Amino acid sequence: ANGGTMGGISATGGNAYLDYNCLYNNQGGDIGGVQQGPNGVTGDPCFVDPTAGNYQLGPGSSAINTGNTEEAFLSEDLNDQARVVGSNIDMGSYESQNN
Repeated sequence: ANGGTMGGISATGGNAYLDYNCLYNNQGGDIGGVQQGPNGVTGDPCFVDPTAGNYQLGPGSSAINTGNTEEAFLSEDLNDQARVVGSNIDMGSYESQNN
């Protein structure tokens, strides 16, 4: 992105705002020109097997119960499981069923 000088998330014009995101393992310059909201997390999402494309949240994930339940409009996740389990919705497309 941007000729190799910046990767990840970048905004070069206007106002970009991120909130309720998991920004794990970001290096300097990965995020530029973007205001980060107070509800983001930076801890390990503990994906089950990302190399195999399995982005379900594993035990200890920083994304469990940290999403915005008020914005949840689906009752099921991508695995047809209950979308809200525990105190709050999880970040991402999969809801941990063991929290």
